[in-house]
Formats: sequence, structure tokens, C-alpha cells
Amino acid sequence: MTTVFVLGLILLVAGVLGVLLVDWLIKRPDVVAGLVLGSVIVQAVFVDRVPSLILPGDTRVAATDVVSALVFAAGVARLLRLRRFDRYHRWLVLLALVLFVSVIRGVAAFGPQASINDFRQYLFFAGVALYFATFPPSDLLYDRIGRIWLVMTIPMMILVCLRWLAIFAGIDLGVPAEKYGADAAIRVIDGPYTFFLAGAFVLTIPAWRHGERASWIRWMSVVLLLFVLVLNRRTVLLAILVGVAVVGLRDRRLGRPAIALVALGGVLTIGFGCLFGAESALVQGVMVAALAGLIGVLVYLTVELDHPFAGRVRATPVGFQQILTSPSR
Repeated sequence: MTTVFVLGLILLVAGVLGVLLVDWLIKRPDVVAGLVLGSVIVQAVFVDRVPSLILPGDTRVAATDVVSALVFAAGVARLLRLRRFDRYHRWLVLLALVLFVSVIRGVAAFGPQASINDFRQYLFFAGVALYFATFPPSDLLYDRIGRIWLVMTIPMMILVCLRWLAIFAGIDLGVPAEKYGADAAIRVIDGPYTFFLAGAFVLTIPAWRHGERASWIRWMSVVLLLFVLVLNRRTVLLAILVGVAVVGLRDRRLGRPAIALVALGGVLTIGFGCLFGAESALVQGVMVAALAGLIGVLVYLTVELDHPFAGRVRATPVGFQQILTSPSR
């Protein structure tokens, strides 16, 4: 009887705290961004041993699950306050309903533990997308989130350095090793976390405009690029190349720095491809040529899509001219 009373009291306190946190998070998108990005760091550090609470029925609730549930609840609360839904809100609501039905069917077919384990990653994505879709576009908000992202890359880079120390210097400080994708000793974090660093680097590209950003952002840009290059994931390098091209075309004030970054990224990506030797020189040449061609095609498509009224595939003024010349009804 005492155990049931204590459990009920704990659940009541947790429920009250959860409601208060949700009410606070509704108004603080910067805090939500920090929690989401911090959850990525926690997942990268602990891999599959994230601090968790074991509930009855052997159900494990990790700290990242609490964050995703709070963000999802705050997103639903903000969605209910909207006066009207646009098409993106409707698609997100449909996605949430599909996920809810899938987890119910999964619990019935495979049990709660297996279903909840698979449902975690989808709840995290759906909650974050639903929450931030309820906010109008704001340069100030985006700038604050970008700065939080940059700050969160610091512990990620520290994690990389600690794992390098454990592998190359034999200094093990108790940091868990990565679990997936350990196909090279230098790649001490999985691909998604390398994309985490690469995304932050792309955010720093506008800082190369003279006198428009803080100098620490430019320094962070250089350090992030070095880490991404050393981690040596070609897909990430290719994504950076396209990201630099898009930002450079959108912001013409970047000028030569953007062109130089695109050229440097292309050379480095192709250079890493040359390091992976093949038994046949013909196969090696075809692989490098295909990679170079893919980079060229992506840059070309980026340029073409940024100029919708020029080039071979373009929107012509014929429709507008017909509207102007046709008699009014």
C-alpha cells in the first residue's frame, strides 16, 4: 500500500512539473532548440547507454525521450492555439496521426518495449517539426537558434578529441566508443553527428562578409571545417559543397569567398576519392570521374534552380503577357 502511494505521489509531482514545463516551453523556442541540440550531444556521448528510468514492464524511458515528449506536447499545445491551419500544419497533423496509429498497432503486435524503441526517433522528429512549424519566420529567432547550434558543437568536438585520444594515444577517459559505422579509426562519431558539425559550418558561411558578424563565428567556421575534413565522410563533404553553393548564390555579397569554398570543397572531395585505391586503375579512374561529375551536376543544378527566369529550363513571361493583353472580364 505504501509503495502504491509513493508511486502515485511521484507520478503526480512529475505530471505537475511536466505541465509547468510545457507551458514554459510554449513561449521559448530558443530553449526548445537548446534542448533538442543538447539531446543530440547526449545521444552521441552515451550511444545506446543514455541515462534512463526503468518503468514497470521493463520499459526504459531515456532522458532524450523526456525531451522529445515535452517538445511534442508543447508543439501540440501551440498547434491548438492557431486560428487556422495551413497545408504544412495539416500534413504534420496527418503524420502525427499515422505515427500514433502505428505505435498502437505495434504495441498490439510486438509489445510495448519493441514498439516504443522504434517509435522514439519518429516522435523526436515529429515533435520538433510540429513545434517550430507553429512559429512565423523570424530572422532574430533563426539567428539565436544558429548561435545555440554553434555553441553545441563545442561539446561535440570535445567528444571527438577525447575519442581520438583513446584510439591514437591510448588515453581512455571513460568516454563510450561509437557503435555504428566504425569503418575507420579516424571516424570516431557516426555519420549523423558529422552532419551535425557540417550543418553548423554551413550556418557560419555568411560570417565571412567583412564586418557583419562577430569574429568568433569565423574562427568557429574554420575549426568546424577542419573537424569535418578530418572525420573524412565523403557524403558530408558533398553536402557541404552543395550548401556552400546554395548560400553563395542566395547571398551575392559573399562573392569570392563562396566561390573559393566551393572550389576547395570540390578539390578536397575528389582528393579523398583518390585516396581509396582500387586494384584496377580503370576502376579507380571511373570512380573519381563519376564523383567529379556528380559534384559538377549538383553545382550546375544549384545555379540553374537559383535562376528560374534564365537558362535552358526557365519560366517564360508568356503567361504574364497573355494576362496583360487579354481583355478584362
